[in-house]
Amino acid sequence: MVTRALNSIAANIRKQRLRRGMTQQRLAEVAKLQTRYLQTLESGKANPSAAVLIAVAEALAVSPGVLFTEAPLHERWPGRPGKRRKRQR
Repeated sequence: MVTRALNSIAANIRKQRLRRGMTQQRLAEVAKLQTRYLQTLESGKANPSAAVLIAVAEALAVSPGVLFTEAPLHERWPGRPGKRRKRQR
């Protein structure tokens, strides 16, 4: 149950960030968080405090409740999307 809630929060943070065209680094700056911590939040591996969720919601200009709507956390590949190399056969 907790894991599903954390995954929904993570998915909503990422969705809202991308919708606004923000990088993880920029969102972390605006929310006054470390970039690595924001990455951990977006992966669903962190258990953020209410203060952190409010700071992220304010940085995204959304209500904190938006972060709690149920949403699937999609599996992601590590690394930068544009920098992946194709497998050589």
